[in-house]
Amino acid sequence: MQNSKVSNNWEKIHTQVTLYLKEFLLKLQNPVETQAAKLKAILAENSDTVFGEKYQFSTINSYAEYAARVPIHEYADLAPHIQEMAEGKTQVLCHEPIVAFEMTGGSTQGGKLIPYTAAGLVAFQQAILPWIADLLQHKPEIKLGRSYWAISPVSRTSEVTSGGTPIGMVSDADYFGQELAAWMIDLLAVPPEIAMINDISEWQYLTALYLLAAEDLSFISVWSPTFLLQIIQEIQLNYDALIADISTGKSISSICLPQRGSVLKAAVVNGIIDLQKVWKNLSLISCWTDAAAKAFISQLQDLFPDVLIQGKGLLATEGVVSIPLLGCDTPVLAVDSGFYEFVDDNGKIRLCDELVTGEIYGVIMTTNSGLYRYNLGDKVLVKGWKEATPLLEFMGRGGIVSDLCGEKLTEEFVLACLGERRGFAMVVPQIEPHPHYILFLDEDEYDDNTAINQGLKLDLAFNANPQYEYARKLGQLAELQVVRVKNPMTSYVNYALSRGQRLGDIKPPVLMLNPDGKLIFSRRVT
Repeated sequence: MQNSKVSNNWEKIHTQVTLYLKEFLLKLQNPVETQAAKLKAILAENSDTVFGEKYQFSTINSYAEYAARVPIHEYADLAPHIQEMAEGKTQVLCHEPIVAFEMTGGSTQGGKLIPYTAAGLVAFQQAILPWIADLLQHKPEIKLGRSYWAISPVSRTSEVTSGGTPIGMVSDADYFGQELAAWMIDLLAVPPEIAMINDISEWQYLTALYLLAAEDLSFISVWSPTFLLQIIQEIQLNYDALIADISTGKSISSICLPQRGSVLKAAVVNGIIDLQKVWKNLSLISCWTDAAAKAFISQLQDLFPDVLIQGKGLLATEGVVSIPLLGCDTPVLAVDSGFYEFVDDNGKIRLCDELVTGEIYGVIMTTNSGLYRYNLGDKVLVKGWKEATPLLEFMGRGGIVSDLCGEKLTEEFVLACLGERRGFAMVVPQIEPHPHYILFLDEDEYDDNTAINQGLKLDLAFNANPQYEYARKLGQLAELQVVRVKNPMTSYVNYALSRGQRLGDIKPPVLMLNPDGKLIFSRRVT
């Protein structure tokens, strides 16, 4: 693809999304009005559904009435209704037809079907398009090349519900809307059909191949930084074969770029391919940078010292909570993509204008796709304000609690106790021979001494939990152990894949509740 065509497509996209950013920034000035209008519209649209009639949506005139009448829901509460919709029944949770279901891929429980309506997809676009406009406004060098997007899970097979509704979007371009889809697809460095390959090894090789062949790669958007690190590992392990395929066109991709092959060969120094020489136009990487993902960012930054790594907002399968804006250190609430409530540790519900800087809240969401006062299960920290709208840092999942002897360690607490660190770290509770915890670390990041010190510091930090400290003093909990392991990220990914998770969804928790977690890792380092 000629640079002029790439640039022209980006310019078309930029023109199309600029208005979305202007409108979004205006709404940040008055989030209360925006949120009230959003709730009113959702209730009016869905008043004639089974759910809407049950709670008499048509007679609700205020948030106070909505909160008094409709209880907070967990997924299990809505699952019977979602199952009815999956079987083809209409007018259950939402008035609009379901265009697709998406399957979540949580690390602690099985998949959940999440419904999407056309209005629900528009709600995604009302967050995604302002974000893209902001990027292009502040990082115009992105327009110089193509991009790599990993949105839907890779190796997805085509599935439908018993009622005939697709599970998974037909195309990731649907998240951008019809107007942008063709331009976006034309700018992809990796063809979208590659993500449909069922064999993970083949997918990984071909993804690495297309990315290496893309001399003009300027922008990468993935979910977990570990996802990108796995692709980079594939490149480093197999660059000889990849470069040979690019040079000769012998791979099934039909890529034949001898000149590019020569550039890539020259980028190999002392057995390592220099990625800065591979992608000279790479300007920005978008990925998770908060909670457990934070530990992997330094590895990415070491690989790409001159590339801006921007943290994603909180974009769950169920809906968008926040989006990043360049110039803000923390993502801002996506005020027009859903109706949001926040619950503090005492169970008090607050609206977005009632939040307190420095406090942590759980997120409750009402969406255009049939989720009402839905407990998202995510925790956010209020870091400040953009205009009158809160800036929210993702702190991790709520509800992940380990309780061997009454200590009730949460993932949020474990993450805070680990503090600044590099690479993989996972705490796993063990019952035999005596209740205790094991901290698994990557042998490439920690030698014996630093691993031992990390374990001692963590055990000491856990003592801030009085129940943990008491159990340790009584001998109910044995001393925390530290185990260095070989390639823990690869082992965890293989484990998650074996349990039905899709690669793009996998994010290793810092606290894993499965007491057989130690069996995940193929080799321990003693």
